[in-house]
Amino acid sequence: MSSLAVVEQNKKLVIDSRLIAEDLGIQHKNFLETIDKYKGEVEEDWGELAFETRLVKRSQGGSYEERWAWLTEEQAQLLMTYSRNTERVRQCKRNIVKAFKKAKDIILSQSTELEKLRLENENLKLQVRLSDNQQKLLATVHLLETVSPGLAPLALGKADAVVERVEYIERTITPTETYEGVNITYIQKKFEFKTTKAAWAWLESIGYGKDSGKWCLQLIATESHKLPPHELKEITKKFSSKKGDRQLLLGETSAD
Repeated sequence: MSSLAVVEQNKKLVIDSRLIAEDLGIQHKNFLETIDKYKGEVEEDWGELAFETRLVKRSQGGSYEERWAWLTEEQAQLLMTYSRNTERVRQCKRNIVKAFKKAKDIILSQSTELEKLRLENENLKLQVRLSDNQQKLLATVHLLETVSPGLAPLALGKADAVVERVEYIERTITPTETYEGVNITYIQKKFEFKTTKAAWAWLESIGYGKDSGKWCLQLIATESHKLPPHELKEITKKFSSKKGDRQLLLGETSAD
Protein backbone atom coordinates (compact mmCIF):
# COMPACT_ATOMS: atom_id res chain seq x y z
CA MET A 1 0.00 0.00 0.00
CA SER A 2 1.32 3.43 -0.94
CA SER A 3 2.47 5.79 1.84
CA LEU A 4 1.97 8.90 -0.28
CA ALA A 5 0.09 11.60 1.58
CA VAL A 6 -0.92 15.04 0.36
CA VAL A 7 -1.04 18.04 2.69
CA GLU A 8 -2.14 21.65 2.33
CA GLN A 9 0.44 24.42 2.64
CA ASN A 10 -0.11 28.08 1.82
CA LYS A 11 -3.50 27.18 0.32
CA LYS A 12 -1.89 24.65 -2.04
CA LEU A 13 -1.99 20.85 -2.09
CA VAL A 14 1.57 19.49 -2.06
CA ILE A 15 3.41 16.23 -1.51
CA ASP A 16 6.75 15.52 0.20
CA SER A 17 9.54 14.59 -2.23
CA ARG A 18 10.89 12.11 0.37
CA LEU A 19 7.64 10.12 0.17
CA ILE A 20 7.84 9.98 -3.63
CA ALA A 21 11.43 8.68 -3.44
CA GLU A 22 10.30 6.01 -0.98
CA ASP A 23 7.42 5.02 -3.28
CA LEU A 24 9.85 4.81 -6.21
CA GLY A 25 12.21 2.63 -4.15
CA ILE A 26 15.18 4.99 -4.58
CA GLN A 27 17.26 7.13 -2.23
CA HIS A 28 15.90 10.59 -1.69
CA LYS A 29 19.21 12.24 -2.57
CA ASN A 30 18.95 10.72 -6.05
CA PHE A 31 15.40 12.04 -6.54
CA LEU A 32 16.52 15.41 -5.20
CA GLU A 33 19.26 15.47 -7.84
CA THR A 34 16.57 15.01 -10.52
CA ILE A 35 14.58 17.88 -9.05
CA ASP A 36 17.62 20.17 -9.00
CA LYS A 37 18.57 19.11 -12.53
CA TYR A 38 15.18 19.98 -14.04
CA LYS A 39 14.29 22.77 -11.63
CA GLY A 40 14.31 25.43 -14.37
CA GLU A 41 11.87 23.52 -16.59
CA VAL A 42 9.55 22.65 -13.72
CA GLU A 43 9.38 26.25 -12.44
CA GLU A 44 8.92 27.61 -15.97
CA ASP A 45 5.81 25.48 -16.47
CA TRP A 46 4.37 25.11 -12.96
CA GLY A 47 5.78 27.83 -10.73
CA GLU A 48 8.51 28.09 -8.13
CA LEU A 49 9.53 24.98 -6.22
CA ALA A 50 9.19 25.09 -2.45
CA PHE A 51 12.16 23.64 -0.55
CA GLU A 52 12.53 23.05 3.16
CA THR A 53 15.58 22.17 5.26
CA ARG A 54 16.24 21.05 8.82
CA LEU A 55 19.27 20.09 10.91
CA VAL A 56 19.37 16.37 11.79
CA LYS A 57 21.60 14.98 14.56
CA ARG A 58 23.44 11.70 13.91
CA SER A 59 23.30 8.96 16.56
CA GLN A 60 27.08 8.62 16.51
CA GLY A 61 27.53 12.36 16.88
CA GLY A 62 27.56 15.37 14.63
CA SER A 63 24.68 16.53 12.41
CA TYR A 64 23.76 17.09 8.80
CA GLU A 65 21.30 19.26 6.87
CA GLU A 66 18.28 17.51 5.38
CA ARG A 67 16.64 19.13 2.39
CA TRP A 68 13.44 18.21 0.56
CA ALA A 69 10.82 19.73 -1.73
CA TRP A 70 7.08 20.24 -1.43
CA LEU A 71 5.71 19.43 -4.90
CA THR A 72 2.35 20.34 -6.39
CA GLU A 73 0.50 17.68 -8.39
CA GLU A 74 1.68 19.14 -11.70
CA GLN A 75 5.30 19.46 -10.54
CA ALA A 76 5.34 15.87 -9.27
CA GLN A 77 3.83 14.47 -12.48
CA LEU A 78 6.31 16.40 -14.63
CA LEU A 79 9.26 15.07 -12.60
CA MET A 80 7.93 11.53 -13.12
CA THR A 81 8.35 11.97 -16.88
CA TYR A 82 12.12 12.35 -16.36
CA SER A 83 12.32 8.84 -14.92
CA ARG A 84 12.46 5.64 -16.97
CA ASN A 85 8.98 4.30 -17.66
CA THR A 86 9.30 1.18 -15.53
CA GLU A 87 6.47 -0.62 -13.82
CA ARG A 88 7.53 0.93 -10.47
CA VAL A 89 7.52 4.44 -11.96
CA ARG A 90 4.09 3.89 -13.57
CA GLN A 91 2.70 2.67 -10.25
CA CYS A 92 4.14 5.71 -8.50
CA LYS A 93 2.45 7.99 -11.05
CA ARG A 94 -0.87 6.26 -10.33
CA ASN A 95 -0.31 6.59 -6.57
CA ILE A 96 0.39 10.31 -6.91
CA VAL A 97 -2.86 10.82 -8.84
CA LYS A 98 -4.81 8.83 -6.22
CA ALA A 99 -3.24 10.73 -3.32
CA PHE A 100 -4.13 14.13 -4.77
CA LYS A 101 -7.64 12.97 -5.66
CA LYS A 102 -8.19 11.73 -2.10
CA ALA A 103 -7.06 15.08 -0.71
CA LYS A 104 -9.34 16.96 -3.10
CA ASP A 105 -12.31 14.77 -2.15
CA ILE A 106 -11.69 15.45 1.56
CA ILE A 107 -11.50 19.20 0.96
CA LEU A 108 -14.66 19.07 -1.17
CA SER A 109 -16.46 17.12 1.57
CA GLN A 110 -15.33 19.59 4.21
CA SER A 111 -16.36 22.53 2.04
CA THR A 112 -19.78 20.96 1.48
CA GLU A 113 -20.23 20.42 5.21
CA LEU A 114 -19.12 23.98 5.97
CA GLU A 115 -21.55 25.33 3.37
CA LYS A 116 -24.31 23.22 4.92
CA LEU A 117 -23.52 24.64 8.36
CA ARG A 118 -23.43 28.16 6.93
CA LEU A 119 -26.85 27.73 5.33
CA GLU A 120 -28.27 26.27 8.56
CA ASN A 121 -26.90 29.26 10.46
CA GLU A 122 -28.40 31.69 7.95
CA ASN A 123 -31.73 29.85 8.16
CA LEU A 124 -31.67 30.09 11.96
CA LYS A 125 -30.99 33.83 11.78
CA LEU A 126 -33.87 34.20 9.30
CA GLN A 127 -36.22 32.33 11.64
CA VAL A 128 -35.24 34.62 14.52
CA ARG A 129 -35.89 37.70 12.37
CA LEU A 130 -39.25 36.29 11.23
CA SER A 131 -40.20 35.59 14.84
CA ASP A 132 -39.31 39.15 15.86
CA ASN A 133 -41.28 40.58 12.94
CA GLN A 134 -44.25 38.38 13.79
CA GLN A 135 -44.24 39.67 17.37
CA LYS A 136 -44.13 43.26 16.10
CA LEU A 137 -46.97 42.52 13.65
CA LEU A 138 -49.14 41.02 16.39
CA ALA A 139 -48.53 44.07 18.56
CA THR A 140 -49.49 46.35 15.66
CA VAL A 141 -52.64 44.33 14.93
CA HIS A 142 -53.64 44.54 18.58
CA LEU A 143 -53.12 48.31 18.54
CA LEU A 144 -55.18 48.71 15.34
CA GLU A 145 -58.01 46.62 16.79
CA THR A 146 -57.97 48.82 19.85
CA VAL A 147 -58.26 51.95 17.73
CA SER A 148 -60.98 50.57 15.45
CA PRO A 149 -62.33 47.01 15.04
CA GLY A 150 -61.81 45.82 11.46
CA LEU A 151 -58.90 48.16 10.78
CA ALA A 152 -56.31 45.42 11.33
CA PRO A 153 -57.68 43.05 8.60
CA LEU A 154 -57.80 46.01 6.21
CA ALA A 155 -54.16 46.84 6.93
CA LEU A 156 -53.26 43.18 6.38
CA GLY A 157 -54.74 43.24 2.88
CA LYS A 158 -58.30 42.00 3.46
CA ALA A 159 -60.23 44.22 1.04
CA ASP A 160 -63.70 43.32 2.35
CA ALA A 161 -62.86 44.20 5.97
CA VAL A 162 -65.53 46.28 7.73
CA VAL A 163 -64.18 49.16 9.74
CA GLU A 164 -66.33 50.47 12.55
CA ARG A 165 -66.07 54.17 13.12
CA VAL A 166 -65.83 55.11 16.74
CA GLU A 167 -66.51 58.72 17.65
CA TYR A 168 -65.27 60.24 20.86
CA ILE A 169 -67.33 63.15 22.14
CA GLU A 170 -65.68 65.63 24.43
CA ARG A 171 -67.85 67.59 26.84
CA THR A 172 -66.65 70.65 28.63
CA ILE A 173 -68.37 71.32 31.95
CA THR A 174 -68.27 74.90 33.06
CA PRO A 175 -69.19 75.48 36.74
CA THR A 176 -72.20 77.75 37.08
CA GLU A 177 -71.31 78.71 40.63
CA THR A 178 -68.24 78.92 42.79
CA TYR A 179 -67.78 77.58 46.28
CA GLU A 180 -65.97 78.91 49.25
CA GLY A 181 -64.58 76.47 51.74
CA VAL A 182 -61.62 74.31 52.69
CA ASN A 183 -60.59 70.83 51.60
CA ILE A 184 -59.50 67.81 53.59
CA THR A 185 -55.81 68.67 53.28
CA TYR A 186 -56.40 72.01 54.94
CA ILE A 187 -58.25 70.32 57.81
CA GLN A 188 -55.53 67.69 58.21
CA LYS A 189 -52.88 70.36 58.59
CA LYS A 190 -54.99 72.69 60.72
CA PHE A 191 -55.74 70.02 63.32
CA GLU A 192 -52.35 68.29 62.92
CA PHE A 193 -53.54 64.88 61.81
CA LYS A 194 -50.79 62.71 60.36
CA THR A 195 -52.75 61.78 57.25
CA THR A 196 -55.90 62.81 55.43
CA LYS A 197 -57.23 59.34 56.18
CA ALA A 198 -56.98 60.08 59.94
CA ALA A 199 -58.65 63.45 59.39
CA TRP A 200 -61.54 61.80 57.53
CA ALA A 201 -61.85 59.21 60.30
CA TRP A 202 -62.24 61.92 62.95
CA LEU A 203 -64.71 63.85 60.80
CA GLU A 204 -66.73 60.67 60.37
CA SER A 205 -66.78 60.21 64.14
CA ILE A 206 -68.33 63.67 64.69
CA GLY A 207 -70.84 63.38 61.87
CA TYR A 208 -68.86 65.24 59.22
CA GLY A 209 -68.02 62.34 56.87
CA LYS A 210 -68.03 62.58 53.07
CA ASP A 211 -71.66 61.52 52.87
CA SER A 212 -72.85 63.65 55.80
CA GLY A 213 -74.25 66.39 53.59
CA LYS A 214 -71.97 68.92 55.21
CA TRP A 215 -69.61 69.00 52.25
CA CYS A 216 -70.04 70.65 48.85
CA LEU A 217 -68.68 69.08 45.65
CA GLN A 218 -66.75 71.51 43.50
CA LEU A 219 -65.75 70.60 39.94
CA ILE A 220 -62.17 71.43 39.16
CA ALA A 221 -60.04 68.97 37.17
CA THR A 222 -61.69 66.30 39.35
CA GLU A 223 -64.33 66.30 42.05
CA SER A 224 -63.14 67.91 45.25
CA HIS A 225 -64.84 67.98 48.63
CA LYS A 226 -65.07 71.50 50.07
CA LEU A 227 -66.26 72.31 53.58
CA PRO A 228 -68.09 75.66 53.79
CA PRO A 229 -66.70 78.29 56.21
CA HIS A 230 -69.59 78.04 58.68
CA GLU A 231 -69.07 74.28 58.98
CA LEU A 232 -65.36 74.83 59.58
CA LYS A 233 -66.28 76.91 62.63
CA GLU A 234 -68.42 74.05 63.93
CA ILE A 235 -65.74 71.38 63.64
CA THR A 236 -63.21 73.72 65.21
CA LYS A 237 -65.45 73.91 68.29
CA LYS A 238 -65.82 70.12 68.30
CA PHE A 239 -62.08 69.67 68.00
CA SER A 240 -61.47 72.03 70.91
CA SER A 241 -63.95 70.13 73.05
CA LYS A 242 -62.30 66.83 72.12
CA LYS A 243 -65.35 65.45 70.39
CA GLY A 244 -65.22 62.23 68.38
CA ASP A 245 -62.12 60.06 68.07
CA ARG A 246 -59.69 62.95 68.32
CA GLN A 247 -57.68 61.47 71.19
CA LEU A 248 -57.35 58.08 69.50
CA LEU A 249 -56.34 59.50 66.14
CA LEU A 250 -53.88 62.03 67.54
CA GLY A 251 -52.46 59.66 70.14
CA GLU A 252 -53.56 61.83 73.08
CA THR A 253 -54.10 60.47 76.55
CA SER A 254 -57.20 61.32 78.57
CA ALA A 255 -56.83 63.26 81.79
CA ASP A 256 -57.57 61.37 85.06
